[in-house]
Amino acid sequence: MKSRVWIRGLLISFLITACLASFGASSEYLKEHGDEIKKALLRRICYDSYWQGENILLRRTVPIETVVEGDRFFVRINDLRVVRGSNMVGFYQGIIRDGKAFVSLVEEWNIRIAPSGPYGKNWKHSGAGRVISNSLLLPNDCTPKYDPSSARKEAMLRTVVNTMKFGLHFMPGQSLPGHPVEFTLTIANFNVDYPYTYVLVEPSREFFRVRLHDFSDSESGEYEKEGQYPYEQIYEKVSQELVQKVREHGIVFKITGTPISGWKGIGCPHYSQIE
Repeated sequence: MKSRVWIRGLLISFLITACLASFGASSEYLKEHGDEIKKALLRRICYDSYWQGENILLRRTVPIETVVEGDRFFVRINDLRVVRGSNMVGFYQGIIRDGKAFVSLVEEWNIRIAPSGPYGKNWKHSGAGRVISNSLLLPNDCTPKYDPSSARKEAMLRTVVNTMKFGLHFMPGQSLPGHPVEFTLTIANFNVDYPYTYVLVEPSREFFRVRLHDFSDSESGEYEKEGQYPYEQIYEKVSQELVQKVREHGIVFKITGTPISGWKGIGCPHYSQIE
């Protein structure tokens, strides 16, 4: 009997020691990378506020809860976005690479409807459920500030242009089939960790959203290697405010496309509806 009690006590002691060691490792991880994680969160929050038009209350400090698992981090922020009659929780997942943090996934849910949310189990599992509480100071203004030019940024810009060249096979009513058409692309400037950018095409006034990362591995660079990003044309009404932002922060490229041979003007694609 004494032997069983001794073994049980030894196991409990071992588990406590392991938990404390793991918690200490998490704390050290945050101590080393905490500032980078906060920078990544602020960059993504400001992107959502400025470019996505999310109703985020700025100029305040919000409590955050962080868990870590290896080189990945998970952050939960309560009451970040204002939705009448709802208590919205934001869930941010990211990775640390070469000492820099990147947010790869953002989800939110109403805890009045789903208290644990779709990531409740993941939240408890990640970092073995050890939650480290902290706070995040939101800025007064989220007007974009862009990083200096880099080889990665130039490669991404080339890929955006190549994507549009692929997408714009022809421009109905602008030219006879087989004759080149000149397009002007205004690409909304971006930082390399932005999830999307926007492209205004003229003279047709078509509007596109281009996805810059594979959300399963935002730093893989696979899209640049393939030479094309996923994209979608926005057919619903595009606000003049968003178009103005694209123009204000735009990088302009001139490209030439050739209408598809044999096109007879039947089955024209729908244009974007810009207010």
